[in-house]
Amino acid sequence: MHQPFAAEGDRAALSVEIDPRVEAAARQFFKLPDDPRIVIRHGDGADFVIESKQRYDLILVDGFDAQARTGRLDTLPFYLDCRARLADDGLLCVNLLSRRK
Repeated sequence: MHQPFAAEGDRAALSVEIDPRVEAAARQFFKLPDDPRIVIRHGDGADFVIESKQRYDLILVDGFDAQARTGRLDTLPFYLDCRARLADDGLLCVNLLSRRK
């Protein structure tokens, strides 16, 4: 079985999730481990990006709700804020697929 962060030293993952039920589902159905290097904050990802002063090696955006809406996560200001939070060689990955036809 794959183990997150195996032999990776001080690497960490921070997830910002607006719906706490998503974390519960990840723990129950996908065996999200209790690991101090995995930090989950409950809140709005767009607000987090604005308020954060940290720089990140990777920002992954996957923000669809049950109705396939993304809210502020599909706006130019949001992506400009993401760019400002990326490390010089950072990477932004975005899920653009939805259930809409």
